[in-house]
Order: sequence, then structure tokens, then C-alpha cells
Amino acid sequence: MMSQSQNASQSQSVDSKSKLHTIPDFYSVYLIQSIPKPRSFYIGSTPDPLRRLKQHNGELKAGGAYRTKRPGCRPWKLVVLVYGFPSKISALQFEHSLQHPHQTRHIDSQNRVTTSRSSGSSIHQKLANIKLLLQSTGFNKMNLSVNIFDEKVGEVWLLNKFKITDNVNPSFMTFDEFFTDETLQLSKVSLDLIHQQDFQMAKSFILNNTPICNLCNQPINYFLEDTSNGSQILLTGFCYHSPDCSAFHLTCIAKTTPSLIPDSVQCPNCNNQLTWSRIIKTSTKIRQYISKDTLSKQSE
Repeated sequence: MMSQSQNASQSQSVDSKSKLHTIPDFYSVYLIQSIPKPRSFYIGSTPDPLRRLKQHNGELKAGGAYRTKRPGCRPWKLVVLVYGFPSKISALQFEHSLQHPHQTRHIDSQNRVTTSRSSGSSIHQKLANIKLLLQSTGFNKMNLSVNIFDEKVGEVWLLNKFKITDNVNPSFMTFDEFFTDETLQLSKVSLDLIHQQDFQMAKSFILNNTPICNLCNQPINYFLEDTSNGSQILLTGFCYHSPDCSAFHLTCIAKTTPSLIPDSVQCPNCNNQLTWSRIIKTSTKIRQYISKDTLSKQSE
């Protein structure tokens, strides 16, 4: 029978594990446009764009925003989606910056195309602000993706009225091409499959081997570490180019690049480039997997 102190300790352990950050499979910022009033737009963020659009259009009782319920504005259509955010917080920051481009710290004052609260309502300005945010220091390392659903909005993006220099290559898929059925299944954009493959490859690596960090040469053995506090587990990256290629502490690989947050790093074994946001996603999922496994063993 557990003592009160043991129960408290286990409760704290459960709490620490539940608070571990894991990069979400999908989180997005969206721009919707009123069909009857094409000059009316709304910006929001969500892990489920399909459900959110139905809420805005009143197809679901719960949810929706006051502005999208105004008479004469419904129905709304999804015109732009920025996705791949590493957390809800980062998506909310992007959303807030896009809603307040005249004052956000993520757009340099000399580069602003929206200079006051009353300006910035046109689609030209909204797309320009998306481009400016995507190239800002706060967001350009997140490997974000953009899809434009509406043909006319796509033409405005390509016209680039404000001559914003950017390296964003959006996809131009229709709503039906991008989404399938009632769930967030991405056709042609197999993000979930890629991330699941990365996770399974890394999981197999640590279960079947005792990998060694290819940079500091120290063993990486999650099962010998004190995992009572999951946040203290060293985050480990894995090469996703081939099974059992390499493993490395993120703190070690980060020292190989001058950037605080790199776009990519070089695998210390095969020398192929590894996208930073991709290895981070797998790393946090592996930490969560190990922490949950340890917790279940402690409670048996």
C-alpha cells in the first residue's frame, strides 16, 4: 500500500508528464472570406479547419466567432491556410500578428504595408502581411506551409502588389483536394504519414539498440535515466534518411551550427541534411512515449 508521500510523488510525476510539450500533428492559422460580402475577412487559428469553418457558418451549434455571425456575412469560405506550427502558442502568436500587423514586433516598422488599425483590410495587404510574417525571425525557422484555396486569391498572391521579397512556395489546391471526408486527412500533403514513419523509425532504434550520440559519444539510454520528471529527459534527434543511421542529443547537434534556431542540420553519420522542425517533432514524441511507458511501469 502506497504511503501518502509516495502518492504525492506519483501525482507530481503524472502532472510533470502531462505538461510535457509535444509538437502537434497539425495546427494552422486560417483566413476566411465572406461569400456575400467579399471584402469581409476573418483570421483565426485551429487544429481542425474543417470543424472551425462549420462553426463559423453555423452548421455546428457550438463555437464560431461573433464577427462571423453578423447578418449578411454567412456563408464563409476558406481562402488561405498557414500550417505546420510547432505549438498552439506559436499559431496564436502568428494569428495575433496577422490581426495587428501595424504594431506586431514580427514585422519591422520600415517594412510594414499596414501602418494603422484602420488600414489593412484589403486582400492585397493581408497576403502581404502573411509573406512578411513568414520571413520574420520569429517564424521563418518553423518550416511553415501555405495553401491557397481560392483562384482569385491565388492571383493576388502572385501579383504581389507590394513587391514583398519572399521564398514562400504555396500550394494551390482546392478545398476538396486538400481535405477528404469529415476528418483532417491531407491529400497530396502526407504530413501525418511522414511524421509517423519518423517516429516508428526512431522508436525501433531506441528499443533495439543502445544508441550512442554521434557527437559526444555518450550512450543514449532512456530506460536507464531518471524519467520521474519527463522535462529533464535530454531531447534526442534521429536521422530519418535510413534506419539506425544516427542519434544525437539536440544540445550537441545545435553546437554544430551558428544559428540559434537552424533551418536544418547535417547528420553526423551520413552527412545528409535534416530539417530542424522535423527532427524536433520526432524528438518530443519519443520523449512523451518514453515518459508514458515509464509511468505505466511505476504504477503497476
